[in-house]
Amino acid sequence: KAGLETEDIITEFDGNKVKGDDDQTLAKMILQKKVGDTVQVKYWRNKEIKTTSLKIEAYR
Repeated sequence: KAGLETEDIITEFDGNKVKGDDDQTLAKMILQKKVGDTVQVKYWRNKEIKTTSLKIEAYR
């Protein structure tokens, strides 16, 4: 829904840097948010840094 693709690399989540491929740290950042929160995400795609807003939804 947010436009992220499989090969995108998240570099920043809600103002916090995501280092390397540390999925556990990113998961902890996500778990600290509430359903309905909106966060800014920076990600690397095709040699460019892009930014998008994501609304946190319940896991289905």
